[in-house]
Amino acid sequence: MTAFLSMKPSSPIHGIVCALWTPLTAEGRIDQSALDTHLDWLNTTGLDGYLVLGSTGRFVGLPVSERENLTERVLRRVEQLPVLVNVSHLDQQRVARLGVHARENGAAGVTVLPPWYYEQAQADLVEWFAAAGEAAGLPLWLYNFPERTGNRIDLATVKELLERMPLAGFKNSGANHELIRDLAQLAKAHPFAVFAGADARIPESLELGAVGCIGGLANALPEPMVALYQACKAGEAGETNRNLRLLRDVSSRMHLVPFPLNVAAVMEARGLNPGVLPVNLSRVTQAHYQQLKSEVDGLMRDHELPIF
Repeated sequence: MTAFLSMKPSSPIHGIVCALWTPLTAEGRIDQSALDTHLDWLNTTGLDGYLVLGSTGRFVGLPVSERENLTERVLRRVEQLPVLVNVSHLDQQRVARLGVHARENGAAGVTVLPPWYYEQAQADLVEWFAAAGEAAGLPLWLYNFPERTGNRIDLATVKELLERMPLAGFKNSGANHELIRDLAQLAKAHPFAVFAGADARIPESLELGAVGCIGGLANALPEPMVALYQACKAGEAGETNRNLRLLRDVSSRMHLVPFPLNVAAVMEARGLNPGVLPVNLSRVTQAHYQQLKSEVDGLMRDHELPIF
Protein backbone atom coordinates (compact mmCIF):
# COMPACT_ATOMS: atom_id res chain seq x y z
CA MET A 1 0.00 0.00 0.00
CA THR A 2 1.26 3.46 -0.85
CA ALA A 3 2.73 5.34 2.09
CA PHE A 4 1.10 8.68 2.83
CA LEU A 5 2.14 11.39 5.24
CA SER A 6 -0.43 13.91 6.42
CA MET A 7 -0.62 16.76 8.87
CA LYS A 8 -3.95 15.34 9.98
CA PRO A 9 -4.11 13.09 13.07
CA SER A 10 -3.70 9.38 12.46
CA SER A 11 -6.62 6.93 12.44
CA PRO A 12 -8.50 6.68 15.75
CA ILE A 13 -7.32 3.72 17.82
CA HIS A 14 -9.90 3.91 20.61
CA GLY A 15 -12.83 5.84 22.00
CA ILE A 16 -16.04 7.31 20.61
CA VAL A 17 -16.17 8.20 16.94
CA CYS A 18 -19.17 10.06 15.54
CA ALA A 19 -20.77 8.51 12.46
CA LEU A 20 -21.59 11.93 11.12
CA TRP A 21 -25.09 12.80 9.95
CA THR A 22 -25.26 14.58 6.57
CA PRO A 23 -27.64 17.60 6.58
CA LEU A 24 -29.17 18.33 3.18
CA THR A 25 -31.05 21.22 1.60
CA ALA A 26 -34.41 20.91 -0.13
CA GLU A 27 -32.47 20.48 -3.39
CA GLY A 28 -30.53 17.53 -2.01
CA ARG A 29 -27.24 19.42 -1.67
CA ILE A 30 -25.05 19.58 1.41
CA ASP A 31 -26.43 22.12 3.90
CA GLN A 32 -23.08 23.72 4.57
CA SER A 33 -24.28 26.07 7.31
CA ALA A 34 -25.98 23.29 9.27
CA LEU A 35 -22.93 21.04 8.81
CA ASP A 36 -20.50 23.70 10.05
CA THR A 37 -22.62 24.52 13.09
CA HIS A 38 -22.97 20.86 13.97
CA LEU A 39 -19.23 20.19 13.64
CA ASP A 40 -18.32 23.24 15.70
CA TRP A 41 -20.43 21.89 18.56
CA LEU A 42 -19.31 18.26 18.20
CA ASN A 43 -15.68 19.36 18.33
CA THR A 44 -16.24 20.54 21.93
CA THR A 45 -17.78 17.32 23.26
CA GLY A 46 -14.75 15.06 23.77
CA LEU A 47 -15.17 12.84 20.71
CA ASP A 48 -12.17 10.88 19.44
CA GLY A 49 -12.87 11.19 15.72
CA TYR A 50 -15.37 11.17 12.89
CA LEU A 51 -16.59 8.83 10.21
CA VAL A 52 -18.11 10.80 7.34
CA LEU A 53 -20.48 9.50 4.68
CA GLY A 54 -21.20 6.22 6.41
CA SER A 55 -24.64 4.66 6.77
CA THR A 56 -25.77 7.46 9.09
CA GLY A 57 -24.29 9.91 6.59
CA ARG A 58 -26.68 8.72 3.83
CA PHE A 59 -23.88 8.28 1.30
CA VAL A 60 -25.87 6.01 -1.02
CA GLY A 61 -28.16 8.89 -2.05
CA LEU A 62 -25.40 11.36 -2.86
CA PRO A 63 -23.52 11.79 -6.15
CA VAL A 64 -19.76 11.41 -6.00
CA SER A 65 -19.26 15.16 -6.45
CA GLU A 66 -21.36 15.95 -3.36
CA ARG A 67 -19.52 13.30 -1.36
CA GLU A 68 -16.26 14.96 -2.32
CA ASN A 69 -17.63 18.39 -1.37
CA LEU A 70 -18.69 17.15 2.05
CA THR A 71 -15.37 15.41 2.63
CA GLU A 72 -13.46 18.58 1.83
CA ARG A 73 -15.64 20.73 4.08
CA VAL A 74 -15.39 18.36 7.06
CA LEU A 75 -11.63 18.00 6.72
CA ARG A 76 -11.26 21.79 6.61
CA ARG A 77 -13.49 22.21 9.66
CA VAL A 78 -12.00 19.45 11.80
CA GLU A 79 -8.31 19.99 12.45
CA GLN A 80 -7.55 18.26 15.74
CA LEU A 81 -9.40 14.95 15.34
CA PRO A 82 -8.91 12.11 12.85
CA VAL A 83 -11.52 11.80 10.11
CA LEU A 84 -12.32 8.51 8.38
CA VAL A 85 -14.06 8.71 5.00
CA ASN A 86 -16.38 5.99 3.78
CA VAL A 87 -15.51 5.52 0.09
CA SER A 88 -17.93 2.67 -0.58
CA HIS A 89 -19.61 2.52 -3.98
CA LEU A 90 -20.85 -0.19 -6.34
CA ASP A 91 -18.31 0.90 -8.95
CA GLN A 92 -14.68 0.07 -8.14
CA GLN A 93 -13.44 3.06 -10.17
CA ARG A 94 -15.52 5.42 -8.07
CA VAL A 95 -14.26 3.73 -4.90
CA ALA A 96 -10.74 4.45 -6.13
CA ARG A 97 -11.61 8.05 -7.03
CA LEU A 98 -13.11 8.69 -3.61
CA GLY A 99 -10.14 7.07 -1.90
CA VAL A 100 -7.64 9.22 -3.76
CA HIS A 101 -9.73 12.31 -3.00
CA ALA A 102 -9.79 11.42 0.71
CA ARG A 103 -6.02 11.02 0.71
CA GLU A 104 -5.38 14.28 -1.12
CA ASN A 105 -7.54 16.19 1.36
CA GLY A 106 -5.95 14.79 4.52
CA ALA A 107 -8.25 12.00 5.70
CA ALA A 108 -6.88 9.69 8.37
CA GLY A 109 -8.20 6.57 6.67
CA VAL A 110 -10.92 5.10 4.49
CA THR A 111 -13.70 2.65 5.31
CA VAL A 112 -15.08 0.26 2.71
CA LEU A 113 -18.28 -1.79 2.74
CA PRO A 114 -18.81 -4.88 0.61
CA PRO A 115 -20.79 -4.21 -2.59
CA TRP A 116 -24.52 -4.47 -1.98
CA TYR A 117 -27.61 -6.04 -3.57
CA TYR A 118 -25.85 -8.89 -5.44
CA GLU A 119 -24.31 -11.78 -3.53
CA GLN A 120 -20.53 -11.62 -3.26
CA ALA A 121 -18.11 -14.53 -2.88
CA GLN A 122 -15.76 -14.04 0.06
CA ALA A 123 -12.73 -14.52 -2.21
CA ASP A 124 -14.00 -11.67 -4.38
CA LEU A 125 -14.38 -9.45 -1.30
CA VAL A 126 -10.67 -9.91 -0.62
CA GLU A 127 -9.90 -8.54 -4.07
CA TRP A 128 -12.46 -5.75 -3.65
CA PHE A 129 -10.97 -4.53 -0.37
CA ALA A 130 -7.38 -4.93 -1.53
CA ALA A 131 -8.04 -2.82 -4.63
CA ALA A 132 -9.75 -0.13 -2.55
CA GLY A 133 -6.90 0.06 -0.06
CA GLU A 134 -4.21 0.14 -2.71
CA ALA A 135 -5.98 2.89 -4.65
CA ALA A 136 -6.53 5.09 -1.60
CA GLY A 137 -3.03 4.77 -0.18
CA LEU A 138 -4.52 5.38 3.26
CA PRO A 139 -5.09 3.21 6.35
CA LEU A 140 -7.85 0.78 5.40
CA TRP A 141 -10.89 0.03 7.56
CA LEU A 142 -13.31 -2.75 6.72
CA TYR A 143 -16.95 -1.89 7.35
CA ASN A 144 -19.28 -4.79 8.05
CA PHE A 145 -23.03 -4.13 7.92
CA PRO A 146 -24.65 -7.22 6.35
CA GLU A 147 -28.19 -6.13 7.21
CA ARG A 148 -27.71 -3.20 4.81
CA THR A 149 -25.42 -4.64 2.13
CA GLY A 150 -26.70 -8.23 2.06
CA ASN A 151 -23.07 -9.39 2.21
CA ARG A 152 -21.17 -10.17 5.40
CA ILE A 153 -17.41 -10.10 5.91
CA ASP A 154 -16.29 -13.48 7.22
CA LEU A 155 -13.43 -13.80 9.69
CA ALA A 156 -11.54 -15.96 7.18
CA THR A 157 -11.80 -13.10 4.68
CA VAL A 158 -10.20 -10.72 7.16
CA LYS A 159 -7.40 -13.23 7.75
CA GLU A 160 -6.76 -13.63 4.03
CA LEU A 161 -6.71 -9.88 3.48
CA LEU A 162 -4.22 -9.47 6.33
CA GLU A 163 -1.85 -11.67 4.38
CA ARG A 164 -1.98 -9.12 1.56
CA MET A 165 -1.85 -5.82 3.44
CA PRO A 166 -2.16 -4.30 6.91
CA LEU A 167 -5.55 -3.23 8.21
CA ALA A 168 -6.06 -0.15 10.33
CA GLY A 169 -9.47 -1.11 11.67
CA PHE A 170 -12.77 -2.90 11.40
CA LYS A 171 -16.19 -1.44 12.11
CA ASN A 172 -18.74 -4.10 12.98
CA SER A 173 -22.39 -3.09 12.71
CA GLY A 174 -25.47 -5.28 12.77
CA ALA A 175 -26.75 -8.24 14.72
CA ASN A 176 -23.60 -10.39 14.90
CA HIS A 177 -22.12 -8.61 17.89
CA GLU A 178 -20.13 -11.69 18.90
CA LEU A 179 -17.91 -11.26 15.85
CA ILE A 180 -16.12 -8.59 17.86
CA ARG A 181 -14.63 -11.27 20.11
CA ASP A 182 -13.12 -13.17 17.17
CA LEU A 183 -11.86 -9.98 15.56
CA ALA A 184 -10.23 -8.88 18.82
CA GLN A 185 -8.42 -12.21 19.05
CA LEU A 186 -7.20 -11.84 15.48
CA ALA A 187 -6.05 -8.29 16.20
CA LYS A 188 -3.65 -9.59 18.86
CA ALA A 189 -1.50 -11.16 16.15
CA HIS A 190 -2.17 -8.60 13.41
CA PRO A 191 -2.87 -5.32 15.23
CA PHE A 192 -5.87 -3.36 14.02
CA ALA A 193 -8.58 -1.43 15.84
CA VAL A 194 -11.92 -3.18 16.38
CA PHE A 195 -14.86 -0.79 16.74
CA ALA A 196 -18.49 -1.61 17.44
CA GLY A 197 -21.41 0.16 15.81
CA ALA A 198 -23.87 -0.35 18.68
CA ASP A 199 -24.25 2.93 20.59
CA ALA A 200 -26.09 1.45 23.57
CA ARG A 201 -23.80 -1.59 23.98
CA ILE A 202 -20.50 0.11 24.73
CA PRO A 203 -19.71 -1.84 27.94
CA GLU A 204 -20.49 -5.17 26.30
CA SER A 205 -18.50 -4.23 23.20
CA LEU A 206 -15.43 -3.35 25.25
CA GLU A 207 -15.71 -6.59 27.20
CA LEU A 208 -15.72 -8.49 23.92
CA GLY A 209 -12.52 -6.75 22.90
CA ALA A 210 -13.61 -3.67 20.97
CA VAL A 211 -11.60 -0.52 21.57
CA GLY A 212 -14.44 1.90 20.90
CA CYS A 213 -17.71 2.68 19.18
CA ILE A 214 -18.47 4.38 15.88
CA GLY A 215 -22.07 5.42 16.37
CA GLY A 216 -24.80 7.58 14.90
CA LEU A 217 -26.23 8.61 18.27
CA ALA A 218 -22.98 10.49 18.84
CA ASN A 219 -24.52 13.20 16.63
CA ALA A 220 -26.96 14.03 19.43
CA LEU A 221 -25.60 12.31 22.54
CA PRO A 222 -21.81 12.57 22.35
CA GLU A 223 -21.33 13.57 26.00
CA PRO A 224 -23.10 10.51 27.49
CA MET A 225 -21.30 8.21 25.06
CA VAL A 226 -17.89 9.69 25.87
CA ALA A 227 -18.61 9.61 29.61
CA LEU A 228 -19.78 5.99 29.42
CA TYR A 229 -16.68 4.95 27.51
CA GLN A 230 -14.45 6.65 30.05
CA ALA A 231 -16.37 5.02 32.92
CA CYS A 232 -15.91 1.63 31.28
CA LYS A 233 -12.16 2.16 30.98
CA ALA A 234 -12.08 3.13 34.66
CA GLY A 235 -14.12 0.06 35.67
CA GLU A 236 -17.06 2.18 36.84
CA ALA A 237 -19.78 1.37 34.29
CA GLY A 238 -22.19 -1.04 35.92
CA GLU A 239 -25.84 -1.55 35.06
CA THR A 240 -26.78 1.47 37.17
CA ASN A 241 -24.63 3.88 35.15
CA ARG A 242 -26.93 6.76 34.26
CA ASN A 243 -25.37 7.35 30.85
CA LEU A 244 -25.84 3.69 29.96
CA ARG A 245 -29.49 3.91 31.03
CA LEU A 246 -30.04 6.98 28.86
CA LEU A 247 -28.47 5.39 25.79
CA ARG A 248 -30.47 2.21 26.29
CA ASP A 249 -33.70 4.14 26.79
CA VAL A 250 -33.13 6.16 23.62
CA SER A 251 -32.01 3.11 21.65
CA SER A 252 -35.11 1.17 22.69
CA ARG A 253 -37.25 3.81 20.97
CA MET A 254 -35.29 4.08 17.73
CA HIS A 255 -37.48 1.44 16.05
CA LEU A 256 -40.27 4.00 15.83
CA VAL A 257 -38.66 5.59 12.76
CA PRO A 258 -36.66 3.88 10.00
CA PHE A 259 -32.89 4.30 10.08
CA PRO A 260 -31.24 6.74 9.56
CA LEU A 261 -34.10 9.23 9.97
CA ASN A 262 -34.38 8.13 13.59
CA VAL A 263 -30.98 9.75 14.14
CA ALA A 264 -32.36 13.02 12.74
CA ALA A 265 -35.31 12.80 15.15
CA VAL A 266 -32.98 12.43 18.14
CA MET A 267 -30.93 15.37 16.88
CA GLU A 268 -34.05 17.51 16.63
CA ALA A 269 -35.06 16.47 20.15
CA ARG A 270 -31.73 17.92 21.30
CA GLY A 271 -32.44 21.13 19.38
CA LEU A 272 -29.93 20.37 16.63
CA ASN A 273 -30.53 21.02 12.94
CA PRO A 274 -30.53 17.86 10.74
CA GLY A 275 -31.36 19.81 7.59
CA VAL A 276 -34.37 19.19 5.34
CA LEU A 277 -36.02 15.80 5.65
CA PRO A 278 -37.38 13.83 2.67
CA VAL A 279 -40.67 15.23 1.39
CA ASN A 280 -42.21 11.83 0.69
CA LEU A 281 -42.61 10.72 4.30
CA SER A 282 -45.99 9.17 5.01
CA ARG A 283 -48.25 10.61 7.68
CA VAL A 284 -47.58 7.49 9.73
CA THR A 285 -43.81 8.02 9.63
CA GLN A 286 -44.23 11.73 10.33
CA ALA A 287 -46.33 10.92 13.38
CA HIS A 288 -43.79 8.38 14.62
CA TYR A 289 -41.02 10.89 14.00
CA GLN A 290 -42.75 13.42 16.25
CA GLN A 291 -43.38 10.71 18.84
CA LEU A 292 -39.72 9.76 18.90
CA LYS A 293 -38.70 13.40 19.24
CA SER A 294 -41.12 13.91 22.11
CA GLU A 295 -40.10 10.81 24.02
CA VAL A 296 -36.38 11.44 23.60
CA ASP A 297 -36.86 15.07 24.63
CA GLY A 298 -38.31 13.84 27.90
CA LEU A 299 -35.45 11.40 28.44
CA MET A 300 -32.87 14.11 27.82
CA ARG A 301 -34.54 16.51 30.22
CA ASP A 302 -34.72 13.80 32.88
CA HIS A 303 -31.01 13.27 32.30
CA GLU A 304 -30.48 17.05 32.59
CA LEU A 305 -28.82 17.34 29.20
CA PRO A 306 -28.94 20.87 27.78
CA ILE A 307 -31.43 21.26 24.92
CA PHE A 308 -30.29 23.77 22.32
